[in-house]
Amino acid sequence: MLSEEKEGLVEGLREHMEFEAGSVERADRMLRNVWAKENKGLEELLRKLRDDERRHHETLKRLAEKPFFRFDPRDFVVVMRGLKFAEERYTHQRDRLEKAE
Repeated sequence: MLSEEKEGLVEGLREHMEFEAGSVERADRMLRNVWAKENKGLEELLRKLRDDERRHHETLKRLAEKPFFRFDPRDFVVVMRGLKFAEERYTHQRDRLEKAE
């Protein structure tokens, strides 16, 4: 996936992360409820749900920050020149192959 294609996916991840944050906030509010404190099973379930949502939120955050372009780690030209160079090289090669067909 090239950088220009990544923007839509990252925007979708951001929206999903907002829902995750809201879910964590609701779970925290529910845990402060007296009824949840008196019911240990419910309290444990809410804690597990909240913790799972937090882990999911952090995973989505890290995913949105990472490059989506796959390259061979042994390709030292890409390692030294960076991801932008790799994308340009890939795009140029793809265009050349499309013209050849």
